[in-house]
Amino acid sequence: MAGIRSTSTRLAFGVATLAVVLAMLAPVGASAAEDDEALDMYTADVSTEQATDLVASGVDVAASRVTDDGVAVDVVLTEQEAKDLRAKGVDVHVKKNKDGKSAKPGASR
Repeated sequence: MAGIRSTSTRLAFGVATLAVVLAMLAPVGASAAEDDEALDMYTADVSTEQATDLVASGVDVAASRVTDDGVAVDVVLTEQEAKDLRAKGVDVHVKKNKDGKSAKPGASR
């Protein structure tokens, strides 16, 4: 009887471990397959009213700076969300580092 429990316990542990590993790998495959849904850091130059509207609409604002023309906000968006904001007249562009790369993992733009 002890051998049966031991085997059952090992089998249950193995199945649980496999489930955890697969759950951890699933988002990696999903993000690689759906690059259009990948997040990136953008800067939007907006008025104070537009900045308030962005926050109220649920846009993830990472930082903001007061400028001569209004507010520069660093926002986290998908490419489609950035396109939607541009269609509404918001001046939004990918934020790049000193090497000219975006914050998107593995980005070379």
